Amino acid sequence: MLPELIAESCQRRPDSVAVSCHDQELTYEQLLSRVQKLAAGLISRSVAPGTPVGVFLGKSVDAYVAMFGIQAAGAVAVPIDPMAPTTVVAKIVEEIGLTTIVVDPIRARKLPKLAAPTLLVGPAITPDTHNATNPLTWDEIDTFDESPIRRVDPSHPAYMITTSGSTGRPKAMVHSHASGLAYAALAADTFGLTHADRLANVAPFHFDISTLELYASPLVGATAVLFPEALLKFPADVSRVVEEQRISVWYSVPTILLHLLERGALDQRDLSCLRWVIFGGEVFPSGPLGRLMKMIPDARFSNVYGPAEVNVCTYHHVEQVPEAGESIPIGRPWADTHVMVVDDNLREVPNRSRGELLVSTTTMMTGYWRRDELNARSIIELEDVEGVIRCWYRTGDVVEWRNDHLMFHGRADRQVKIRGNRVELEAVETAVVDVDGVITCGASVIDGEQDKILIAVVEALPGTRPRDVITGAATVLPPHAVPDEVIIVDSMPRTPSGKVDSIAAVAAVNRKLTGNRT
Repeated sequence: MLPELIAESCQRRPDSVAVSCHDQELTYEQLLSRVQKLAAGLISRSVAPGTPVGVFLGKSVDAYVAMFGIQAAGAVAVPIDPMAPTTVVAKIVEEIGLTTIVVDPIRARKLPKLAAPTLLVGPAITPDTHNATNPLTWDEIDTFDESPIRRVDPSHPAYMITTSGSTGRPKAMVHSHASGLAYAALAADTFGLTHADRLANVAPFHFDISTLELYASPLVGATAVLFPEALLKFPADVSRVVEEQRISVWYSVPTILLHLLERGALDQRDLSCLRWVIFGGEVFPSGPLGRLMKMIPDARFSNVYGPAEVNVCTYHHVEQVPEAGESIPIGRPWADTHVMVVDDNLREVPNRSRGELLVSTTTMMTGYWRRDELNARSIIELEDVEGVIRCWYRTGDVVEWRNDHLMFHGRADRQVKIRGNRVELEAVETAVVDVDGVITCGASVIDGEQDKILIAVVEALPGTRPRDVITGAATVLPPHAVPDEVIIVDSMPRTPSGKVDSIAAVAAVNRKLTGNRT
């Protein structure tokens, strides 16, 4: 079980720092004690094995304790976006059926509008707080004896990752202790993690990238350094913390690294502590990546790929500084992982032919929570080229094999036709971000009077002009894929995971331009 990783590291190095955030930190001995006491408190309030328990907290040591304490009680941790509006939280609570939530005072104010849970855990929670019928405070939790970790089968659910889903209905991916542990072990092996490492926990806990620091860190006895949500708004402060905390392993979406590159004062920092920079979740244009590699020459860089349903399944170590415009592979599958590239009839396609990527791996989710119809579409049994019948996840991503590496060509649902030509919006965004002065880009199409209009919404450095962006993109894109319009904005909207929300960006600009489009 995942909480047993903490217990094992506690036996080896009880006084080593397990987790740090601001000026608060816990050793492995202290972390294990708090985890076991929270588990005892939940069990005392009749939280049964397999019960989903919400974690509605800002990034903090308490949130870290909550994730493992819930699992140590045999329950299922469900981290909720701490910045989510009440309506979104309400949908998650209803969809998953949450009756127990670990909450802090800031988030607690959002709860009165929700269907009242039966158990709230947090500071200053009283019987009349938000109609909670069975409250549990941290002060009470501190009085409990340290309960042994409640055993469940490793195949049982350990945590859920929730997304809004394309229809607006929340979609929860259920990962077991076994899939979480498999991911932690493969990551530790691939990136040579040891107890001496200090891992930056940049992603929010409701985003799958955070599982590296959550689970691989205690597996090897390393330190997880939490970066609160507010800190990420100030790239120069982020780089300062990397320097001061002697971060050795960084893992985030490229968007955060792009902001660090342009606004993070990297030339003023000693970042020799960084030995590995891992990025994934979206395409990292090669031009900015090359500049970043030159600014942090002591670090290795790796591109990892994998939907939240499978954590990570492929990786590519970027051994040389890439040229501008060069495509970065998503690499090859790591251990215990099989992939196939198939056509619309689920037949494997030849090399250098594009198709949908299927993944079969030990890190795969057990399925979507209460979504049988979605499970039937997304998880299939299929015989591979060796004649072995495996369980595969259909990623919906378009890839091709090229020189023994997988190349990513975007989402099947983000391919559009403009004047009869097929255009991949990810390719447009990648080319635009490679233009000098551009930080991030979101591309989409809007309806013109006679045809589709390809629009690029861009966040850029001062002095960057739309026509310069179009001219730069035209040097690497075919004519039909060059943006018809470039709109420069002060900042780009982000998804809760930190990725650029290109759909929201284009929709906002479209509304501004037309006054009535949505």
